[in-house]
Amino acid sequence: MKTKRNRSHKKLPPTNFAKAKTRRKPPIVETHKKATVAMCPFCATPHPLNANEVSACGTILEISAVQQTFSGKHMNCALCHKPGGTLVKVGDQYVHSHECTPGVHLHTVAPENSLTAAIFWRLPDFVLLWIAKKFKRTPQMLGPLAENGKITQIEGYAWQKVTVKQT
Repeated sequence: MKTKRNRSHKKLPPTNFAKAKTRRKPPIVETHKKATVAMCPFCATPHPLNANEVSACGTILEISAVQQTFSGKHMNCALCHKPGGTLVKVGDQYVHSHECTPGVHLHTVAPENSLTAAIFWRLPDFVLLWIAKKFKRTPQMLGPLAENGKITQIEGYAWQKVTVKQT
């Protein structure tokens, strides 16, 4: 007959170390032969840092995009021409941070003018839908927008990447 041993196991406290705090310093930026290198600001002998990789000293170089937002109480969106909401500056105009007019965008850099996009723009809609499904691109007309959202003057044609829902 087996007897149970009365073992008094002491539960060990969880091995929580002190809560880690982070310290932040801007990296030391050096230029070597037309290449910019971010160096560790915490070490006595700075070493190069790679983005989103933990270095030997435990430093991580985080890269993030920062954009200023503005209250739209007294400004109109350049796309939908409505005030209010959160606006961001694109070039010298302000647009909503969300997509207020689907399919209409302000380009920060003008896309390359394309002769094939100009030719495909004139094709029937069923052909354009097939092109969008097959190649994930559609031709797009470029030019300034009027108050009603239509292009006032055609400046050219370009290809735009799209996502097409399969039905």
